[in-house]
Amino acid sequence: TLVFFSLFGTVFFLAIYLQAVLGYSALEAGLRMLPIAFGLVIGSPLAMAMATRTGEKWPTVLGLGFLAAAFVVIASTTTETQYWPQIPIQMLLMAFGIAFAMGPATEAIMASVPRAKAGLGAAVNDAVRQVGGAFGVAVLGSLLASAYTARITDAVSELPADAAAAAGDNVQGAFGVAATLPPEQAGNLIAAANEAFVGAMTTTTLLALGAILIGMVAVAVLMPSYGRDVDAIDDELRELDGV
Repeated sequence: TLVFFSLFGTVFFLAIYLQAVLGYSALEAGLRMLPIAFGLVIGSPLAMAMATRTGEKWPTVLGLGFLAAAFVVIASTTTETQYWPQIPIQMLLMAFGIAFAMGPATEAIMASVPRAKAGLGAAVNDAVRQVGGAFGVAVLGSLLASAYTARITDAVSELPADAAAAAGDNVQGAFGVAATLPPEQAGNLIAAANEAFVGAMTTTTLLALGAILIGMVAVAVLMPSYGRDVDAIDDELRELDGV
């Protein structure tokens, strides 16, 4: 739940950051988020191999550590940050975090229920993910919006009421208002909006980081760690099936 809480909220504002602050189109932003997919492809089999030998606890803790590192990198973002190399690095860290945390955690859930109730285990697993993701977008998204509005209030105070409300609501609104202003005033508003959004992003990321650190402690203290010998398990299954 805490992983998806942090992940969904972070990806939500990361897409906005790529388009609004760095100026990429929706397609360009999507292509630049592909390192997450590459990291998942590489990290998932490594995570499950580790879980097979050490149990599910330690790869899950490691995955949460990767996510925490990704959020530290995101929190260090400024308006001067370029896409390369910081953004791909944090995306890869995030992907490895997802791979190492979610695969073994899912395995632990499914291994804790009888085969006859595998559907129940899968449903619980999916439910906690969905709840975490929904709360992540709602809570972190609301915090992001509030922090942005608080930071840009002074910069839009001299604008007409409707324009100030639009620019103070979100960074895309500020860019829309800037398009109607003289060049110098537009430039100042865009700079202020970018600064406010990045500052709000840092505040929101620190909350997500706190959630992940709580998750790390909970897993390290509460989660069992049972290493699994794949060959031995296969032998047991063959004996049970009479093979």
